[in-house]
Amino acid sequence: MKSKVLLFFLVSIATLMTGCSSSKVNIESGNGLMMYEGVKYPLNLSTAATYPVDGGYKHTVTFTNTKNGNTVFTILVKDDNSQTGISAGSYPTSLNGDYTAHFSVEGTGDYLLGTIEVTMSGDTYTFNFTGTTIDENTPTMTVTFTYTGKIVKA
Repeated sequence: MKSKVLLFFLVSIATLMTGCSSSKVNIESGNGLMMYEGVKYPLNLSTAATYPVDGGYKHTVTFTNTKNGNTVFTILVKDDNSQTGISAGSYPTSLNGDYTAHFSVEGTGDYLLGTIEVTMSGDTYTFNFTGTTIDENTPTMTVTFTYTGKIVKA
């Protein structure tokens, strides 16, 4: 599982560094909360990027704990139409599909099976996620995440 986590972060870093469009992030503009194993982790928007892929666009949004960088929740959404941001909708996540979710808490993390719900009101996004861990070597754990705030394009 650690190799999957390392590979995920290496791919995420490479993706963010080669992205064609990134978002200016104001961590004061929204509030997020992730729950894992009964513990609540406050999260804020950390990075957002959009880049072209396979005739469409892939949007990566990462949320981190502002007190420590060890708690992270990341979503990736492929959208064939929108180069400006994630469109409102429901996105079922999988390990290698067009929609993925990943979390990490103090060095423990995994990809998640579930659904990302995205709604918008003006320029304010709301992300909701409920899912379970995928790793076949550990017991299935539930992870929930919610965030409401703005993502301002640079």
